[in-house]
Amino acid sequence: MIRGEGAVDLGKETLVLRIQGKPKKPGIGHTRLAVTISGPLTSPSVDVDPSEILVRGALALGAGLLLGPAAAILPFIDLGMAEDSDCLKWVVEAEQKAD
Repeated sequence: MIRGEGAVDLGKETLVLRIQGKPKKPGIGHTRLAVTISGPLTSPSVDVDPSEILVRGALALGAGLLLGPAAAILPFIDLGMAEDSDCLKWVVEAEQKAD
């Protein structure tokens, strides 16, 4: 599942958006790096926010030192608990309101 948030200012012709994925199934190695799109509408910049991978790396180092090398993988296990979203229902509702 991908979620995004942000703002578009048509007066100043700028935007600031943050997009991040969340797994719906369990897995190992999901990093879910957030992508930020910002700047003028005519030439926005795209950046990747590495903070999550840095935090998981620090946790892996700590777990590996305290609990042993096998524990270093624990911060990279994702339970995949993202809920389904009913996008089609929202599209139909929006179309009905537009009519």
